[in-house]
Formats: sequence, structure tokens, C-alpha cells
Amino acid sequence: MMRSVGGGDALHNVNNSTPFDNNLSVGVAPSSSSVSFLEEAYLDRINTTAVGVGHLKKLYVPPFRGPFFVSPDIFAWIVPSGITALLVFGTVYYTGSQQSTAGLISLFTLLGIAFVSSLLVGVTDPGVYPRLGHGERDPLESCTHLPICKICNMRRPRRAAHCYSCGVCVLEHDHHCGVIGGCVGSRSLRWFTLYLLSISSASAMGVYWITMSLLHPPANSDRPTATELMKQRARHQNQASLQTAAHIFLLIFIGNIVLLVGGMGLYYVYLMSTDTTRREAQGKAQKTNLDSYVHGIEGNMCTRLTFNTRSVLNRLYRSFFMVPQSMLVSRGVSTSEMKPLAKGREDPEPEGLFE
Repeated sequence: MMRSVGGGDALHNVNNSTPFDNNLSVGVAPSSSSVSFLEEAYLDRINTTAVGVGHLKKLYVPPFRGPFFVSPDIFAWIVPSGITALLVFGTVYYTGSQQSTAGLISLFTLLGIAFVSSLLVGVTDPGVYPRLGHGERDPLESCTHLPICKICNMRRPRRAAHCYSCGVCVLEHDHHCGVIGGCVGSRSLRWFTLYLLSISSASAMGVYWITMSLLHPPANSDRPTATELMKQRARHQNQASLQTAAHIFLLIFIGNIVLLVGGMGLYYVYLMSTDTTRREAQGKAQKTNLDSYVHGIEGNMCTRLTFNTRSVLNRLYRSFFMVPQSMLVSRGVSTSEMKPLAKGREDPEPEGLFE
């Protein structure tokens, strides 16, 4: 996602171009701004100590290379996952015999994406701006226009906010999702959005299957003869009533998921394409020095009100594939590649897919 300077992705905005960047300057702060230049001081911060992670738990799981940062309420993920599993079982039980193999594979692929992405929200670094380590000096202490986090006892960058569940400040903090047990920030927003889109798509498939099953009940090759049907009429009527009631229950429940979760998923795609968090959209985030945040009136008009295909693709590409590096792990040699360009240098000419 294209961020304003001082946000979690400023590192990437200056030194990394996307395939859709042709002559596009979305979210790039004026180089003449001395205030913005001072705010870039925090970009190279790294704190790998336990102090930096707050309430998160650092966990190493072989054979994965990097550590996981487990949310304190990660076990909340079990509840929506369990409900989803029950709904899937009911849908497949009543309608699976009418579906093709390709349809079932598509359903379980979407569900697999949903389970993995929702879990990643709760076990990855959401974009933590770590607390100061022992003897570390606040790199933003001279930026008196920035707010001070009284809990972390340091100034926090623009668009960052304190997450009380995680006990740390999070860059571009959107919200802490208690439903799936994870914090949504600059590094985890992509997983949260992917979860919303995948689970709503799978639910939409379920709604379609159940509706078609109600309109066109499956033929039963073991259907009893006329004599047997007369003898067992009451029992079959009860079974038919129970199946119809189950279909209607699943249809209502899953239909609400499509409306609520699907609508939220589309809303988050919109937020990502306009480089906005939900906190900012709802007016919850305190905006100091507003004109710097929106890059001036002209920049705001260009980046937030103009919807052309290239700019939207550019922001979505950045949101999913150009997240900032974690400040909770050592970066090694890759750190030098992520540093902002020296003052006076120009961005490299990007190669675009959309000329």
C-alpha cells in the first residue's frame, strides 16, 4: 500500500517501484519537506529484544526461517474456524452429491486460503513499532509535532497507533480483530483482506449450492416403490421436513456471512486502493499536520479521488507485495537495500506493465 512518509511503508515508497508505477507519484512526500526528512529517522529501527514485542510472543517453528509473533488472543481463532467447519460440513452433506469435482476443489481451495490467511493475521508481525530498547534514543524526539505514546514513552510515527491488546504501537494500525485474534496493521492488512474475500467467496458458493438444492432436489436412486412409500410415508415426510429446515437454516446463516463479510471485504479493498485505514476512514485516528498527511490538496485529489486502473493496481500491488520489513527481526544485508535514497537522488525509472 502506498503510504505517506512517516508511515510503515515509507521505506519501500522511495526505493521500490511497482510494475504499475509509470510516471506515478502516488503518496511520495515532497523532498523539500525538512519535517518529513526528520521523520524518516525511525525507518532503520530494529529491536529484537522481548521489550520490543510487547504482549506478543516470539515463536520459532521449524522449518520456517523467521519467527512468528503470536497474538495474545490467538485462541479466539478457533471459534470462527470451528463455526466455518460446521457450516462447510452441513453444506457438503446436503448438497455435495449434486456438485462437480471442480466445484468441490474450488470450495476447499477458498476455505484453505481463508484458514491460512486468518491464522497469519494472528501469528505475524502486524507492523509493530517497537518500544525503545535499553539505552536507545528516540529517533523522533525532535519531531515535536508528532504525538507521544504515554504507554510506550516515545513519539510514534504518523498513522501509527497504540494497540492495547498487543501492548505496542502499530504502524498504520487499522484495528485489533478479536474475532480471529489478531492485530491488523501495515504488515497484516493483506492477510485480513484476503481472509474476508476468500471466506465470503466460499460462502457465496454455499448459498448458490443450497438454493439450487432447494429448487431442484437431488434424485434418489434408492427411492422406495409406491407400496413402500405408502407404508413409510410419515417417516419420509419427517425426513423431508428436516432436510428442508436444514437447508433454510444454512441458507440464512451463510447468506448473512456473504452480506456482512463480503461487504467488509469489498470495503477493505476500497481502503487499500485509497491508502486509508479504517481508523482514518471513521475519523478515529488523530491527524496532526493534516496537509502533510494528505500531501497537500493537489496530492489528495490525485491519490484519493481519482480512480484510474493504473493507480488502483499500483496501490493494491504495494499492499499485498511491498509490505515494510519487520522491525522485530534482524535484517542482515537486506537492510542496505531498503534504506531511502540519499537526498538529491532520483527514483530509478520503473518498468511498467501498463504503458
